[in-house]
Amino acid sequence: MFCPKCGKDAGENKFCPECGTNLETGLPNEPVSEKKSLTKKKLAIIIGVIVILIILIIIPSISGKSKKSGENVNDSSVSSSAEGKTKATEVVTVSPKKQIEEAEALAAKGDYAGAAYALKSVTGNEEAALLLAEYREKALDNTLYQCYWEEDAMSDYHWAYANGVDNAVTNSNFLLYIHQEKANPQSYGFHLFSSFIGYAGSNEWIFPNTMRIKGDGEKYIDVAITGRKSNMDGRAMQEWFNFDISTEEFNSICELISTSQKVTIRFSGPTYYRDMELTEKQIEGVKTIYRYGLAFEKAY
Repeated sequence: MFCPKCGKDAGENKFCPECGTNLETGLPNEPVSEKKSLTKKKLAIIIGVIVILIILIIIPSISGKSKKSGENVNDSSVSSSAEGKTKATEVVTVSPKKQIEEAEALAAKGDYAGAAYALKSVTGNEEAALLLAEYREKALDNTLYQCYWEEDAMSDYHWAYANGVDNAVTNSNFLLYIHQEKANPQSYGFHLFSSFIGYAGSNEWIFPNTMRIKGDGEKYIDVAITGRKSNMDGRAMQEWFNFDISTEEFNSICELISTSQKVTIRFSGPTYYRDMELTEKQIEGVKTIYRYGLAFEKAY
């Protein structure tokens, strides 16, 4: 038999020995076993790629979720963090018994304000409540601070001043004082009072709206004046003001004055200003009320 493709005599063979054509079908010879082998190799490669992709994408995602939820995670840093939080909580949580012991130790040293401060956060403990009331009373004993209380039967408040300070409006004065509500001792606040006089023909009305408190060096504090009043009595011109200040203002003013050798107050109005230098007595009065004010803040 001759090959229909190349014309070679193939004899009795089914395939042409020259070109491999199938003499029965006329198609080229493609061994089935070789095609199956190639197909299996390709399939194995594709499966291998898919498996690698699954490992790279799915497993990190599962791992991330486990760390986030805290399930089955052996991470020493996470464990350390948790232990740290537990220890911090243990430090903050102090039993009433320990706070009472701490307060009693401070009271034994004469620090009644500190003892009261140690008990302020204790609630629902009768012993602590009784000790707190006792230590507050001792901490604010005005005789220990050279202060006096001005009582007013017609008012719901009383006021603490430094001893020897005259707050008459006819004097050139400067002082700080504390008010406290009689029915609710925990309600208290700070005030600033100042006054000065002049004479008709020698000084103009100042009508001050700001005051600058200047200490040593370049230290000073500016305060907005509220509650200003004035009066003319014959040839004398009286101007004064009395207003509330915040705890922060009280502490700042007292700290500046207490740490300065010379303190000058400048009262400034729309047109004129006036300077007043504090006397040693006025500075000592501020130091006294400052110590008392700090005891108030600690005790209440």
